[in-house]
Amino acid sequence: MLKKYLVKTYRSLDWQLICISAIIMLLLLCLYVFKISSLVPGFTSEEKLFINESNSIRAIFDNPLYAPHKIVQYIMIKIDHNGFLAMRLPSILLGTVTIGIFYTILRRWFSVFISVITTIMLATNSFFIASVRYASPEISILMAVLLMGYGMWLNTRPSSKLALAIGIAVSILCLYTPGLIWLFILFVIWQKKNIIELFHIARPYLLLSIFIILLLLTPLLLSLLSNPDNILAYLGFPSQIKDSLVELPANLIGIPYQLFWQGREAAQFNIIGTPIFDIFILFMFLLGCYYFVIENKKKLSIFVIVGILLMLTFIALNDSKFLVLLLPLTYIAVASGINEMLNKWYVKFPHNPIAKGLAYSLVIVAVASSCFYNLNKYFIAWPQTPQTKKIFRLPPSPKKETVVPK
Repeated sequence: MLKKYLVKTYRSLDWQLICISAIIMLLLLCLYVFKISSLVPGFTSEEKLFINESNSIRAIFDNPLYAPHKIVQYIMIKIDHNGFLAMRLPSILLGTVTIGIFYTILRRWFSVFISVITTIMLATNSFFIASVRYASPEISILMAVLLMGYGMWLNTRPSSKLALAIGIAVSILCLYTPGLIWLFILFVIWQKKNIIELFHIARPYLLLSIFIILLLLTPLLLSLLSNPDNILAYLGFPSQIKDSLVELPANLIGIPYQLFWQGREAAQFNIIGTPIFDIFILFMFLLGCYYFVIENKKKLSIFVIVGILLMLTFIALNDSKFLVLLLPLTYIAVASGINEMLNKWYVKFPHNPIAKGLAYSLVIVAVASSCFYNLNKYFIAWPQTPQTKKIFRLPPSPKKETVVPK
């Protein structure tokens, strides 16, 4: 029975798509590990702090927030690999998977051309590259993209057993990430019908699934019960919640300012004083938002609005520490803007192949310019700034010496 199921699954897979996806993922990994040990001279003090929280099982159990990210770092430390690549590997892997999921999300709404160029722009964004090449578990906030992609996949009515297994994994990854509990609740409301149907079809595995989830969440639950201070952090609230609430309106107003004008004042992710998005992205974002609101003003989903407001509030409360969460959302709007611009162009020139080719060429040139600017900004300009050199200065911990008996 199992053999027949495996053979059927094997034959049903689109191996051409899988091979192409694997090649693209490999290219992304090459980009994200390029000069990982030499671009900057060391770790930041923040990176070293997070690494120290991952150097033992006891430390992870004491503070299991971001446990999946920490466990990968712990495994690398245990096998005596604590250099730049090893410690930043969890973030790099998550960033690569996020790009893959982001593409599948775009394909639900846009053509292959729009989806590909938008995904490339996100993958080469300097702020995104800096975030996924940083040894901080806070990048786990991008699990929100994984959650969204999983929800859209459920709408395609996949195999119940496979969907249940992946759902358990996604739930664990998201529930260990501070702040995602709110988006997870929205996800459950959004996918309530599919979840009920899934559990109805896979009823024999229902109790087992609940048991596995509770078992894997036990360290987190014990930590929250024994240390109430972790509850605030788990919910995505800063320790100085009163001060953050006072500054919330100013921080909300400051988010678009940081994205499109001044940039975040964090030298580990960005050249201070430069925006996160270039002028092309700004115009396409505004165009995409305009057409999205115009076309959906009568049927605009309350979940979309609540989800966006939750993300903005979460980011503003934490003083834009999780600003990377807005990048996928922004590029979805950019994809909408490019799509609408091309559609309007095709309406003006419906049967003119020269005009159609010109439109494609102009978009490709603009996208290539945006990607070149961001890659140049991260790999050439950013490492040379005094602020970057100042904070990336701590070497990796020395490797354990192997004592050979005489």
